[in-house]
Amino acid sequence: MSQLKTKFHISSGQEIQPDRQALLALICAFLLAVSPHLTRLPLWLAGLAIIVFSWSYKIVTAKGYKPGSILRFFILIAVIIMLFNYYHTLLGRDAGVAMLIALTLLKFLELKNQRDYMIVVFLCMFIILTSFLYSQSIWLGVYLLAVVIILFTVMMYLNHRVRHDLSGMLKRAASLVLMGLPIAVLLFVLFPRMPGGLFGLPGDSHSGLTGMSDTM
Repeated sequence: MSQLKTKFHISSGQEIQPDRQALLALICAFLLAVSPHLTRLPLWLAGLAIIVFSWSYKIVTAKGYKPGSILRFFILIAVIIMLFNYYHTLLGRDAGVAMLIALTLLKFLELKNQRDYMIVVFLCMFIILTSFLYSQSIWLGVYLLAVVIILFTVMMYLNHRVRHDLSGMLKRAASLVLMGLPIAVLLFVLFPRMPGGLFGLPGDSHSGLTGMSDTM
C-alpha cells in the first residue's frame, strides 16, 4: 500500500512541461480572443505584441534571454504610461479593456511552467467577456463560442502528455461546450432583459469628462 502511495505521489508530482507547440497554440488563442478589439486598441500595442511573441518564442526554444523581475517591472510601467497617454485615464471601459489585454500580453514574458500557461488561458476567457461590453450581437456570440472551444482545446493540450491527437482534443472540447449550450439558451430566454448596455456601460463612462460638472 505504501509503495502504491509513493508511485501515485511521484506520478502526480511530475509536471507536464509546455513545449513550442503549446506556445504557438496559446498565441493563436490569444489573438483570436483579442481580434474583436483590434480596431479599438492603440497601434503601438500591435508592435509590442510582435516583440513579446518573438521574445517568448526564443525563450521557449532556449535561445533567448529571460527577462528578470526588474526588467519586467520597467516594461510594465512603460506600458501603463503609454496607455495613460493614449486614453488620458486608466479607468473606464476602453482603457480598462486595453490594460487587461496589455497585461495579458506581458504575461507571455513570464511563461515558465504549466501554471503560467493556464493563467494566460483564463485571462483570455476574461478578454472574451469584455467583447460583450461593446456588442451583444448573435454573430459575435457564435464567434466567441468558437474561441472558447479553441481555448478549451489548448487547456486539454497543456494537460495531456500525449499531444498528437489534436483533432480528438478539439472534438472533446466542442462536446464539452455544446453540453452547456442548452443551459445558456435557457438562461438567454428566461433571464430578464435590462435596459441600457451590459453592466450599465452603454459607452465609455470616463471618456470626454473634463473639468467640473454643470450642476452642483
